[in-house]
Amino acid sequence: MRNILPYCLPFLLLPCSFAAPSQPLQHEQIKQAYYDSYACERKHDYAGALRALSPVLTAYPSGYTVNYRCGWLSYCDSSFTDALACYRKAQLIYPSSLEIINSITIVFAAQRDWPSVEKEALKAVKIDYYNTIANYWYARSLMFNGKYRLSEEVSRKMLAVLPTSVTFLVTLGETLFTVKKFDEARELFLSCIILDPENKTANRYLPLCTGGSKRTKKRSK
Repeated sequence: MRNILPYCLPFLLLPCSFAAPSQPLQHEQIKQAYYDSYACERKHDYAGALRALSPVLTAYPSGYTVNYRCGWLSYCDSSFTDALACYRKAQLIYPSSLEIINSITIVFAAQRDWPSVEKEALKAVKIDYYNTIANYWYARSLMFNGKYRLSEEVSRKMLAVLPTSVTFLVTLGETLFTVKKFDEARELFLSCIILDPENKTANRYLPLCTGGSKRTKKRSK
């Protein structure tokens, strides 16, 4: 990787047209800007990390890698509008980039914009049917959008290939709990506790499942 980095990085920085920037940077300048950015990020100084990359963004305003990273740093800084703008610029270069589509999905999720999460996650699922991140957000957005049956189907699909995935066991459990299938949800949360004893969601739902199941049985008598 070290040997090819000098060659692949400029390719990712440049737009698809391969048009040269007006003031191109040397490899060492690009590398130093990224390294300074990483150092600021480790300190949670996201504004500083963005400032460190400003020379690269100025030289390569349409570059994929720099916009992808600036999108991430803006997201970390809760600057969601800026994050989306950077991700969209990067997406113009690689429209089918799963890392970009999933990142856009996560930005919308942070804003609890569930219709947009559903839309973006579905794009990624159509590209990669079993993509874990995309299917997780697709299932959760469907649940929050009231599409419980489809949310259940997505979680079950993923559990068929990842049977011990606590992520999808919890998501399916929450969906079933929402539609008052308390006994099934309880079994899923019990499985979660075996795999992940400290799982907060499973531990929170378990007593609620028991209580809900009892109330349901009383009404059915």
